[in-house]
Amino acid sequence: MIKWKKFKVTKLPAQKSPSRFAGMEASKVAEKSARAKFGEAPEYMGMSQKSMTDLAAESYAMKAENKMFFRTLKKELKASRQRTAAGVKGLRSTNKPVSKIALKKAKDKGALKALGAAETKSQAAFTKITQRYTDRAKASMFKDRSIVVKPRKINQEGLAAMGLEDRIVSGMRGKTYKTFKNTARGDFNIFKPKKRK
Repeated sequence: MIKWKKFKVTKLPAQKSPSRFAGMEASKVAEKSARAKFGEAPEYMGMSQKSMTDLAAESYAMKAENKMFFRTLKKELKASRQRTAAGVKGLRSTNKPVSKIALKKAKDKGALKALGAAETKSQAAFTKITQRYTDRAKASMFKDRSIVVKPRKINQEGLAAMGLEDRIVSGMRGKTYKTFKNTARGDFNIFKPKKRK
């Protein structure tokens, strides 16, 4: 036992290192599970039994994922509607008016939350099933892999050296005479009224 002024830290004994055959054992367990679930995989031209088993497992995982998605979505939407209805009932009991816009926003927010929960649960089911029958965790094809791209800041001095600095340009566009701000990212109408939020 190591004693410090603020903390008490227990030193753990040396842990047993994992066996080098652990991976082989896991693949054997997965193969056995797949054989019990799908039976003996046939061999087609150019495809091994392992490939056929992987395809069967993936197909089964996709069906289970779809089933889980719609079941969870239905359940979450019902719960969301009940929460929204309870909130509206509570506001009306205190004689506070509930606008249609606020109600629509609340419903939309609940629906998006339900969709997110259904997606997370169904994708986790897909990964778990593929892990069980192929010994390799695979992400769902419906998983959102998009990333937010941050706008790059362009150095104005560098643009000026290339002759691409921002400048005001006037000229004919179609049948009308317009004034634009010409930048490296494109032309922008500087007199166009901004949209109100």
